[in-house]
Amino acid sequence: MLRLFLSSFSVVMIGTGFAFLSQLLLARFLSVEEYGVYSFIFSLSLLLSVISLFGLQNGLVRLIPTLQNNSEDAPKIRRLIGFSRALTFVLACLFGAAVYGVLYLSGIAAKYPEETLMIGALLVPLMVLLRLNAAILRGFEKPSLSLLYETTLREALMFIVLAALFLMAQPLASGATALTILICVLALSVAVSFAQCAYSLKYQSTSRRVSRDDYKSWLKTSLPMMFIIFAQRFLRRADVLFLGLIVSPALVGAYAIAAQFSEAASMGQKGVFAVFSARAARHYQGGEIEELKALYKKMQFYGAASCGIISVAIALLAPYLYDFFGVGYDAGYFALLILMAGMFINVCFGPIGLLMIMSEFEVRAMKITFYAMIGNIVLNPFAIYFYGLEGAAMTTSLFLVLRAAMGYKYMKRQGVL
Repeated sequence: MLRLFLSSFSVVMIGTGFAFLSQLLLARFLSVEEYGVYSFIFSLSLLLSVISLFGLQNGLVRLIPTLQNNSEDAPKIRRLIGFSRALTFVLACLFGAAVYGVLYLSGIAAKYPEETLMIGALLVPLMVLLRLNAAILRGFEKPSLSLLYETTLREALMFIVLAALFLMAQPLASGATALTILICVLALSVAVSFAQCAYSLKYQSTSRRVSRDDYKSWLKTSLPMMFIIFAQRFLRRADVLFLGLIVSPALVGAYAIAAQFSEAASMGQKGVFAVFSARAARHYQGGEIEELKALYKKMQFYGAASCGIISVAIALLAPYLYDFFGVGYDAGYFALLILMAGMFINVCFGPIGLLMIMSEFEVRAMKITFYAMIGNIVLNPFAIYFYGLEGAAMTTSLFLVLRAAMGYKYMKRQGVL
């Protein structure tokens, strides 16, 4: 298990390392205002992609092993994947066009250039397809490969482009140019991940007709997961979105780079998720509760240890990195420390949300996550008004920790932990 975690963690570390370096170069290329524009559009597109995925990025991880275990139902996997891709792509196009169209026509986002809103709408379907393909690979228990295409390849390509521009002393024109580069990188990553999924999928088209009840069952499984993941993602991105609507892009940029640093501190947790998800589902469905507990404890330790080490390193290096970025970015330093402290405490509870989803407690997970999201939505604007960037960081960290603590307590009570 340690070898598998280290394999996945290595892929995540490489991808996160490229992402970290890419953000360094972006911050160097862009003014703090332009980086704020980039961060707001990227965060909004990411949130829309979560809604468009309809929970199927986790639903597939649970459904594929279930169908594989039943030789009679196994051929339905191909139909399930085709249905998932078609549904999520259509939703992504509709949500992206609708939300960015409203922002443009209503004037709510007038401080953001028109081209960035158009690019944001195009980002949504690309993000959806890439994440769905990664979920398919995780469902077939290829965690390292799924992480390679979902994060590492994308971030490596982004870094290569930015590094080439940096070495040639060619600056980016604006945040819109950075988003355009991201679209090209995502498109290539999607194409490669599609090719890998096609190679991995050995099932022929089902000879048995997939019934309406099958589709209903698949959607019934994925719908609560969609609410959970949306609430979870909004909980972690609400600070950037509220700042993007309330304060100047310059402050958004300063906070966004701090949020990127804190995300880098949790790279070990991403490796934990990739290893834990499909195995947790198999243990629970097989009634192997003791094995599930042992697996959870190992993943809990690996995630916490890696997060602690990386957080200390980032905190020590941050002042030097701010000097590299230029004027204005250091305004988010104290927010960074708050975010990393909250992230570390959150990671110490282990992959509790994923455990609840994979062990059929998704409805309870959905409720707990929504409670935390609503609390964050209510308090974040007030915290931003009174305490600025630090207020946004404190509120987001507080509700991330509360969500993890509530989920952990519930699963202990159920005897799963």
